[in-house]
Amino acid sequence: MQAPAFIDLYHISTLSPCYGTGSAAYATGYDLDGQPWNNPPSMGCSEIVLSNLVGPLSVNCSVLYTNVLVDNYDSLYGTIQGRASFLTWSFGDGLIYSNLDGTTSHLWTSAGTYPVTFTAYNNDNPNGVSTNLIVYVVPPLPAQIQSPVLVTNGFSFQFTGQMSAQYFIQYTTNLNSPAWQTLQTILSTNQRTIQFLDPSGTNGARFYRVVNQSEGF
Repeated sequence: MQAPAFIDLYHISTLSPCYGTGSAAYATGYDLDGQPWNNPPSMGCSEIVLSNLVGPLSVNCSVLYTNVLVDNYDSLYGTIQGRASFLTWSFGDGLIYSNLDGTTSHLWTSAGTYPVTFTAYNNDNPNGVSTNLIVYVVPPLPAQIQSPVLVTNGFSFQFTGQMSAQYFIQYTTNLNSPAWQTLQTILSTNQRTIQFLDPSGTNGARFYRVVNQSEGF
């Protein structure tokens, strides 16, 4: 199934699979913008009238995280002022997409610095009007356990987490033939020190490790 390719909340792109694929039985009178419906009409609440897609355009884009981990999705938001006919996204890793919405997401598979470009087009701007930003994609780093201590209510240690990284805190009772068990899963929402406490009382030895999402078990 193809995405509808929304330019904004109400308007689809001229490249959308929803353009001209509706049924005239469900479209009468005028659309949200006061335009008459074509036959066949576009799907949605606004018809595409090509001659009306003119005038000045201005664009802006933002990103949820400017620093993101490899193989983690990041959310991107493009906004357009004016009557655009279609839009494109370039994420700096080789392809230009014309079938995405103004709000979209992307995953980078390699670490690096990626220029993201958001562009809108109409009849008066056939070469497009663009804006861009930079996303820094970094590899997940092994967690370094700091300051392990025995406390009155258990065993505690801490480590520094990376933005949007997922960590699995595990233990075993035998390092010669370890059977690692997960005690807790933690999603780090920012670059912060993560404190862990194991309150389980035991007279036997326990060995701990912190595994990030890229290392596997």
